[in-house]
Amino acid sequence: MDRIRAWMHIAADRAIVRRALATCVVVGGILTLINQGPALLQGQMSTGTVWQIALTLLIPYLVTTASSVAVIQRHRRAGRAEFHLLEREIEAINKFPDENPNPVLRVATNGRLMYANAASRPITTALGVTIGDGVPAELFGELREAAAASPSRVVEVRSGLQTFAVLPVAVPGFEFLNLYGTDITAARAIRRFPDENPNPVLRLSED
Repeated sequence: MDRIRAWMHIAADRAIVRRALATCVVVGGILTLINQGPALLQGQMSTGTVWQIALTLLIPYLVTTASSVAVIQRHRRAGRAEFHLLEREIEAINKFPDENPNPVLRVATNGRLMYANAASRPITTALGVTIGDGVPAELFGELREAAAASPSRVVEVRSGLQTFAVLPVAVPGFEFLNLYGTDITAARAIRRFPDENPNPVLRLSED
């Protein structure tokens, strides 16, 4: 019964009804002229002819509606399957957050923080946000621009003495960004002060 209700709900969509009516008028009209044209011209409108005309118009409407509903249902099933796969991946991260040494976050397209693992604490602390809070508008704008770039680029986030390179990744078809962070504090220090680094620092040319 629920499937029938869902089918009828989609079939009643205005766009589908308009498409089906257009097909009904065009295809049904042509078939009516071909099959009942002589009877119409001669004015021979019996009850049987009226029923034949009604069925000739109804069949294109039903076929168009059924095919449109089938396409929409197929796309919805595919979308739900992809969404559930992504949710299972995030659920696995949620179950073992402390096993991931790098920050992993998810931000909705309205700027709200949806998820952050334990390694993300320096970032969320620096931003002053917790789950459900809005990420600062300026930073969120940078993240969206970086995610839209081709290829995606990183956004640096400072947290006290630490610096994180955050790679925002947009998930097609879903209203959020996944953020993957890497602590680049040591790398930046080495680049700035190579002669003061207690560890060996060398640079090789391509040859």
